[in-house]
Amino acid sequence: MTSKDKFRLGLAAVLLAAAGAVFAVLSSISDIPSDPEAKTLWYCAACRSGFELTGPQTAEAVRQKVVRPPVANADGKPLPRLPGVTSVEVVACPFCKQLAGVPARRCPNCGEVFPVRTENGGVAVCSNPDCQWDPTTGRKAEGAKTAARKP
Repeated sequence: MTSKDKFRLGLAAVLLAAAGAVFAVLSSISDIPSDPEAKTLWYCAACRSGFELTGPQTAEAVRQKVVRPPVANADGKPLPRLPGVTSVEVVACPFCKQLAGVPARRCPNCGEVFPVRTENGGVAVCSNPDCQWDPTTGRKAEGAKTAARKP
């Protein structure tokens, strides 16, 4: 191996390590507002209801929950990423008191509150069967995304 090859290999390793560090930092940053008037939107996976918390309530209530995603989708096809242990933010639901509140968004078309992510980690679409707004396209979801949502 020439010195030029060693330099390229070292540079590739440094760039890969830097990319991993940036990803780790950015994925651990939470968007919890410090303003007492600001609200965060949550969806309870247990009782299927949406709710809001103020910035200070969110900062106090949020917990990290370790989950192991399934190896396959609902249709049995392998996931596009390797499964592993993942940490997600959860809060206790004010209605059913379970630690099942996950970050949510409000559909701009129908106002339905739905989780940001599916159980498999994909982007969730609006759970209203008449709407099914897809935040990645800004239109009604098509194909497998609509079948993946359970009302």
